[in-house]
Amino acid sequence: MGAAQLVTLGLSKVTATAQSVLRTPAGIARTSDDYFLVSVQNRGNGFVVQDDRIARLEPGDFAMYDTTRPYELHFADNFEQYVLRLPGSTLRTLVRNTADLTARRVPSAQGAGKLLLTMVRTLLNDTEIATQSAEALAQSVEYLVVAGLSGFTGLDAPPPQLAARRLAAIKQEIRARLRDPDLSVASVAATLH
Repeated sequence: MGAAQLVTLGLSKVTATAQSVLRTPAGIARTSDDYFLVSVQNRGNGFVVQDDRIARLEPGDFAMYDTTRPYELHFADNFEQYVLRLPGSTLRTLVRNTADLTARRVPSAQGAGKLLLTMVRTLLNDTEIATQSAEALAQSVEYLVVAGLSGFTGLDAPPPQLAARRLAAIKQEIRARLRDPDLSVASVAATLH
């Protein structure tokens, strides 16, 4: 099992044999943790069950579940997955009606699913993440999760003016630093927060 922490975002890699995991009301009562977990399937198949929904995950797919309410995870064979831990308060500021989004399969064929898998793999293997980049990278992961879930109910699209302003700021920063040998995606993200 590998693990990393990016500001408030937890990342871990789980490789295991067939099993079932049950988060029961009794287990929930013993802790005050308020997190959303996102399972990103890497090998094998798995099931995420919450809110009377079942998400069947194949390699590259992801689904989210809420630790403050009962859930089940089922794996019939050996598997490997990446698990993201997002603070409940953070996700609830980005998304309305989170209960409508749990145990929903985001397929790897969608851009967000493919990008999230690649990004998480990279972050878990890169031990040289600059401190100033960590917050921007954590936000990027959170936004990829939100982007993947955006096809389901409960999400508002960001205002077009906000997206246009962000893009203009990114372009301006890149133009201003074109001759900077340290120019990178991470440095631009860190500068623009």
